[in-house]
Amino acid sequence: MPILEISDTEKTGEVRWGITLKDDVGAAILRNGTPLAQGTANSTAKTLIHKGADSPTLEKEPEEKNVPAWFFVKADDRWLAHFTLVPETSFVLLLKPEDTQGDPKSAELALDDVKGNLRKAEIKWVPPEADPAYEDKAAALTPTVGHPGS
Repeated sequence: MPILEISDTEKTGEVRWGITLKDDVGAAILRNGTPLAQGTANSTAKTLIHKGADSPTLEKEPEEKNVPAWFFVKADDRWLAHFTLVPETSFVLLLKPEDTQGDPKSAELALDDVKGNLRKAEIKWVPPEADPAYEDKAAALTPTVGHPGS
């Protein structure tokens, strides 16, 4: 199952959280470009899960910022994907070195793969205790009585 992992990127400061989308085999395919505050990382992950998978990919940045859409730009030796509902950061498409050379088709295919993985992804915090809802989730666990699924 794909995982949208929120993890500590640095050990100091408030703005230190990174988001990485990992596919079914655990390979990273997308990560945020700049560190985020914990609350921003949490809301960004939820926005990507709930709105990112089914949003269209546009050829250029749309004029209307509150409509969910993806667009990508070439930056130095990599492709950056922008999601209109997440202005705090752009996302680095993690491609093979030969796919970063300039052909926008490789970025399009990579973004399609990202969207497909977002449809099935679950959010995971590393460490789990960093999740703002960790205590609620831990307290909500009830033991299974009887046969599971019956």
